[in-house]
Amino acid sequence: MNLENEKIANRGSRQRKLKDLRGDERSMEEKRGAGQVLFGGVPLRPGGVMAAAERVLSAARERRGGYVCTVNATMLTAAQRDKGLREALLGALFNTVDGLWVWRALAFCGHPGRLYCPGVELGEAVLARAADEAIPVGFYGGAPGVAVQAAEAMKEKYPDLIFSFLRHGFDPATPPSLFAAAPPILFVCLGSPRQEKEMRRLSRLLPGTVMLGLGGSLDVYAQRVRRAPKALRRAGLEGLFRCFSEPRRFLRLHPFAFLRLVLHEKAACRTGQEEGSGRPTSRIGRRRERRFGRQNG
Repeated sequence: MNLENEKIANRGSRQRKLKDLRGDERSMEEKRGAGQVLFGGVPLRPGGVMAAAERVLSAARERRGGYVCTVNATMLTAAQRDKGLREALLGALFNTVDGLWVWRALAFCGHPGRLYCPGVELGEAVLARAADEAIPVGFYGGAPGVAVQAAEAMKEKYPDLIFSFLRHGFDPATPPSLFAAAPPILFVCLGSPRQEKEMRRLSRLLPGTVMLGLGGSLDVYAQRVRRAPKALRRAGLEGLFRCFSEPRRFLRLHPFAFLRLVLHEKAACRTGQEEGSGRPTSRIGRRRERRFGRQNG
């Protein structure tokens, strides 16, 4: 009986904390003019973790389906040359800003004061809410055994979690059991750009499932990979920390390509918009519009 009372008390405390965080983020976003931003031809929705989690849970409750991409600097630069990745990002329910470098690039190009949303934290916020609302969740990705370990670790933290699908991501073909389970929320952790392209394909086959592309989050939940200390995360050095922890990540870094993209976006913003038309006046802006098409914010 005492154990049951303790569980109820812990759940109530967690719900109060989540409510406070949502209220804080909502007030901050209202002050800072939250909304969609087009950057490098990719629509981004800068916002906090709790606001993004609420949008995911809303889609899961209504079984609207779709997918969410967590966009970092590497993905933004890759989208400039990878048509499949670019189309996946354009087709998402929304794209969060995952990483301080993209957040700082937005501020540099005239969108200051926005919140950003680390994918690992977004995933855990969704899990906490899913546990409270008894919404089944699936994990798809990681090495063999990682999804199960991550589920066990999260189950210890949130005992009311329900897992309806657990599968590693080493099979080239999508497992048929995924279609049988069809969880309302599915974490797709196959690494970029594979996970974004896979989510775009699965969104047509699983119309009632909302998917989150969260890269290596399952390794973090399973405690196989350690996140950077908070001081490094605040300084925007988590990406470098992970590169030193996993040297193969250095091969995926394109810092000069990202810098060139940011400078192009800055030049396009500086020239302004044609009065009343909403079209960019710069050569860079017009060329980007022809390549990616116009996007409505």
